Amino acid sequence: AGTSATVARFAGLSELGLEFSHSKTLDFPAALMPAKGRRPWFVGALVLRVPCFLSFGATQPNKTEHWLNLELYAGHVIWAPNPVPLSQKTDNLGISEERYMAKQPKKSPYFPQKRRNAASCLPFPPISARSFGLIQEKLAHDPFRLLIATIFLNRTRGEVAIPVLYSVFERYPTVAALAEAQEEDVVGMIHCLGFQNARARKCIALAKLWVEDPPVKGKRYRKLHYPNKGDGRDIKPGECVGDDDTRVAWEIAHLPGLGSYALDSWRIFCRDELRGLARDWEGAEAPDGFVPEWKSVVPKDKELRGFLTWMWLKEGWEWETETGRRRRASKKLRRAAMQGSIAIETNGSWILESSMAETSIYFEKTIQDK
Repeated sequence: AGTSATVARFAGLSELGLEFSHSKTLDFPAALMPAKGRRPWFVGALVLRVPCFLSFGATQPNKTEHWLNLELYAGHVIWAPNPVPLSQKTDNLGISEERYMAKQPKKSPYFPQKRRNAASCLPFPPISARSFGLIQEKLAHDPFRLLIATIFLNRTRGEVAIPVLYSVFERYPTVAALAEAQEEDVVGMIHCLGFQNARARKCIALAKLWVEDPPVKGKRYRKLHYPNKGDGRDIKPGECVGDDDTRVAWEIAHLPGLGSYALDSWRIFCRDELRGLARDWEGAEAPDGFVPEWKSVVPKDKELRGFLTWMWLKEGWEWETETGRRRRASKKLRRAAMQGSIAIETNGSWILESSMAETSIYFEKTIQDK
């Protein structure tokens, strides 16, 4: 019954006047798992052919046995192509990614719009939500751990990196403890993430210098070509500049292993508090006229871009991710932002879409996260 309800909800069978019931035993939850080695968000990871009875209308006396093709997106059924008679010879599972993509029609009668690249999609909570869902929001008051998190998250999905991150925090609860850690011990803990040797060295080196020379207000250093090309050229390596100096420099730029993703994250969530301008990145207890640091950040990371798009929409602005320019959000966009949806990155901007399939994926992910 649960499987039938799931299929009816996501494939829209009830709206088509179709009745659905199993005609054979099927391990449906197991079939939802992506093929080994495939990314879980790959659209073509699985095409499930479910043996079932279909009948049009509640009064139809005879039910016909068919194969029902169900396409899965991120573990959810999102559409059902034409049923195939059960007598027709067909494979059940296991087609390759290449064969799957080659077989796809140029234009689907069910979804005439162009298929989106799943890697460019991001769950977009309502702007009334308390959190966007980034780990940086949770670590905003612990800048050292936030920077360690960026090392783990760089080129690694959050659902893989974050559990390992918390294991490292539990093993090394203080900066000093991580500074004294043996590299091989850290490597063993984070081996599943890949790049474990480089990551371990970066984390330990960062901890050691943090103990010796932590970032403080009034001491800034150059980060060459950040945030723009040419920035930092007028400052010597290792030179420390004060807050009254107008040259581009940053309080954490002397720390090792930090790229633009780490700097962007720290600027958005931590810099205002370090400089004593506000109690947090949202401007709590800030004086009148305060402009938070996040409004001047133009990151290249997809999730940080989505987060800033969400933050600007809270204030009624549509923000361009490539340039940082903004314009007043339309009423339609504000309504979509109030409801939450799926954000699609297109030509440097995040576009909210609220089709049945995309919205269902977002709400299912929200429920799982809780």
